[in-house]
Amino acid sequence: MAPVSRRVRGMIARCLLDSVDATTLRQIVQVKLLDGELAAGVELFEPYGFSGVPLDGDGLFLAIGGNRGHGAAFNVGGKTHRPTDLAAGEACVYNQLGDRITIRQTGVIEVTASTKVLFDTPLAEFTADVLIRGNEAIVGDSTGQGEVSDHLGSMDEIRGVYNGHNHSDPQGGTVGPPNQEMT
Repeated sequence: MAPVSRRVRGMIARCLLDSVDATTLRQIVQVKLLDGELAAGVELFEPYGFSGVPLDGDGLFLAIGGNRGHGAAFNVGGKTHRPTDLAAGEACVYNQLGDRITIRQTGVIEVTASTKVLFDTPLAEFTADVLIRGNEAIVGDSTGQGEVSDHLGSMDEIRGVYNGHNHSDPQGGTVGPPNQEMT
């Protein structure tokens, strides 16, 4: 009975990440187990739609069928870079640089990037107002269906002034409004 008991107790163990091969379809890791035991060729299982190459950390090692030579690793990640400002019910994807996407319990999704956020898509659509707190640079055309305005007035107001203005005639009097209206 003792060999069976030892085998069952050895099926699940805490592990420390030693190395990662991220070039395969499922990452292969080498982990350190109890008493310096190394387990090589261990598949690292990740949830669908999420993938990351861990820098360091610990996780869970599962010996398939009790065979420590055929193992799988789960939830390998370092606590060094884990955000500690999350409230109950909040979720976060992060890296060691502090870049992160945080889903707050208030309904706000925060994106923090150390360099930039790149949207590589043929169309980005926003269904509500957009607030830009910095400068805007547009490379390409800009079109709109609504009103365009700045701190001096709207385009409609500018058109009204331009289309309704008269020039002084150097020979005296005034000439009519411009013959080409701004539309």
